Amino acid sequence: MPSKVQRINISFPKRLVDELSSLVPPGKRSHLIVEATQKELQKMKRLKILEKTAGAWKDSNHPDLKTIKDACSWVNQLRQSDEKRLREVVKSNG
Repeated sequence: MPSKVQRINISFPKRLVDELSSLVPPGKRSHLIVEATQKELQKMKRLKILEKTAGAWKDSNHPDLKTIKDACSWVNQLRQSDEKRLREVVKSNG
């Protein structure tokens, strides 16, 4: 079932409309504007989440991850653990 569409009236600077008209063929402009708006709204949502969660990570709560070397070691341990589990799954299905 197609989603509902609502027409809205938006004002653009003439220079931008001229550029849009020269680069995007008629019938494709609405799609381009909708896609660009969706991307920008997603970015705004991510920024809002980052603002809300700023300060949630406290170094004092994670003394084992104070340096880049510590973080790399932790990531390597996760990868090795995943590889081990994968080998076990393959072995049991083999």
